[in-house]
Amino acid sequence: MMDAPKFGERRLGRFMMQVLWPAFLVAIVAEGLLFSLFDPHQFGGDAESALSREAAYTIGFFALWALFACSSALSWLLAQGGSNGNANNGSRVTRNGQMGADHP
Repeated sequence: MMDAPKFGERRLGRFMMQVLWPAFLVAIVAEGLLFSLFDPHQFGGDAESALSREAAYTIGFFALWALFACSSALSWLLAQGGSNGNANNGSRVTRNGQMGADHP
């Protein structure tokens, strides 16, 4: 009987650690930089319909996290290459532009 794979061995777990976690960390830094330069009330139209600062910080954080997650996911997908995860199927381009096989 096979044991269940560990969290890091599952595809979803790897995706979360390689895409969502770095995007989360960068969103924290980006939000700190963004809202240290701009007051959220500067973006609102009139004072009555404007969001509270906390709501603007929350929406801004999740928007930045989603943006950076999309960026990380695109990089992750491009790095995966083919369906087997090997982008160049064991070959490489040499200096003169010729395809050559990788040798250990």
